[in-house]
Amino acid sequence: MITKNNEEGIPIGEQIVKQLGNPKRAKTLHALNKRIEICEKLIRENKDELTPIDYEVIEEYKKGVAIQENALITEVKVMGLKEIRLPPKEFTRQRNDLLDKHQERHKNILQGTYKENISESNFVSNSEAMGKLLDEVQPQQQETKHWSDRGFVPGIHPPRERKQPRVYFMGESFLTDGNIGTIVAEPGSGKSPICESILANVLNNDCEALGFKVDEAIERAIFFDGERDLDLVGDSNNQMLKRANVTEHKEQCLIVGLREVFTIKEKKEIIVEYVEGFKPQLILIDGVADLMSNTNSEEETSQLYLWLMELIVKNNLAIITTLHPNKNTLTARGWIGSEMLRRCESIMSVKINGDESRTMVVTKARKGTKPSNSFRWDKEMGLMVGCELKPGNRKKPPLIEALSLYEIEIMKNAIDKDKQGEKVGYKYNELITTIQQYIKEEHPRLSLGENGIGVFIKDLCFDEVHIKKVGKAPLTTYAINLIVDNLNQEQNLIKEGNEIHK
Repeated sequence: MITKNNEEGIPIGEQIVKQLGNPKRAKTLHALNKRIEICEKLIRENKDELTPIDYEVIEEYKKGVAIQENALITEVKVMGLKEIRLPPKEFTRQRNDLLDKHQERHKNILQGTYKENISESNFVSNSEAMGKLLDEVQPQQQETKHWSDRGFVPGIHPPRERKQPRVYFMGESFLTDGNIGTIVAEPGSGKSPICESILANVLNNDCEALGFKVDEAIERAIFFDGERDLDLVGDSNNQMLKRANVTEHKEQCLIVGLREVFTIKEKKEIIVEYVEGFKPQLILIDGVADLMSNTNSEEETSQLYLWLMELIVKNNLAIITTLHPNKNTLTARGWIGSEMLRRCESIMSVKINGDESRTMVVTKARKGTKPSNSFRWDKEMGLMVGCELKPGNRKKPPLIEALSLYEIEIMKNAIDKDKQGEKVGYKYNELITTIQQYIKEEHPRLSLGENGIGVFIKDLCFDEVHIKKVGKAPLTTYAINLIVDNLNQEQNLIKEGNEIHK
């Protein structure tokens, strides 16, 4: 290799890279363009001495600079879109188009056609380049801002586009664009077949899907399975194809196994990567509580909910999650369960009947009624199929299921000693008598029977969601734990305060 004017014997190609310094320090277009300009100049001045290997070193360096330039241009354009403050749906569309365009440019650079991309800048100054880029995406900004620019105020801001139902259950809207629905079910009760059925209906809108119907606007969907091993995930994919009566998913529906991903941070990163890369309109997360370390943490619950909403808004999604219930109940477990019950657009409970069939019941629906449907395993078909529940298999729900979250909060506010100026908790027998008297007066239709007040108190104490135990036996007292301190201010909870079972 040529070593002209170099006492250390370093090849010219390596000399050039060394002279230019660390490319990661080039933070502006001007700096990046200057590096390319220097490379071109040194090639011209030393073209007779450079070997093929020298050219290769320099070209690889130029390629790296071009990649940095492409990343900078992409960032500037996305920032320009943010400054425009487009509606979330339009912002997401334009942002995805922009990222696709520059991803293609990135591929061209790697494939060796990057020279024409570099020439776009024509070695202009940094300020000129930035100005041109912002002009492409940023309209004339108003000189003054209005006090109502942030938030949404009907009558001041233009009418919003109505959200369309994307998933139906028994002909009723279950989930609309930009919202979350939750399925509450015990392990082994059929959550996975339900999720497979929803995906199968995306593949084949005419297939039998246990009462679910997916709108044709849903072209792609992903089912993130955080509970089953990878062999069962493969079987699940086969069940989905079998139900849809197709031989391949054609990259319309994916089932992604996450059980062997061992950190919450990594699980979330994988979900985001798949969503941004595959661009589904619907995702299902089986085991949303796996995305937090403590299901009774109010702070973690809020962070998880905001993360889900950010995923929805940025990617124009609808999400279905699953949660496990408290033991022997259909009430979602932990603080995350209470928050999902309050915040989600729709809630569905799944219970196992006496004949091993399962019944799905919509217990909360903001935009529809509360239908139900049952399904069972069919040996001949090798699938779960819809069925009618046989007489005698229905059981009266325990009190924790018969009362809605709103009704439970009303009861807790009424009997809370702290609200009455007392700071001493209940003794167990005193708590039984108080709750029993309250139920008889306020809900005489409910039978205390075999479910009993004792079971009800046990359910209320589970994970200390509704009632906290203080001290050790025999000095244990029971303190009321209010989820909502002022029911008059919690309008959403009041509106959603419907009975779980009629």
